[in-house]
Amino acid sequence: MVTIKELKKYKETNDKNKDNTYMSRRKTSKDWYSGELCMVREVCLDSFKLFRPMNGKVYSLTENDLDDFVLIGVII
Repeated sequence: MVTIKELKKYKETNDKNKDNTYMSRRKTSKDWYSGELCMVREVCLDSFKLFRPMNGKVYSLTENDLDDFVLIGVII
């Protein structure tokens, strides 16, 4: 699982390389589908903003919500 600090670091690195940072939903819930590909828009100290193309909305999520997502396409 990724922490908010790690997510911020990956986002900054990707931004410098002009790459997007993507996350995917781990499991299906009432409003989300498993495997949905979303783009990280911004990372703050204790929250992050995620763009969900499925409905075109931006969501503000907390560090606790990171457990529901997997970071995609990051070379560690």
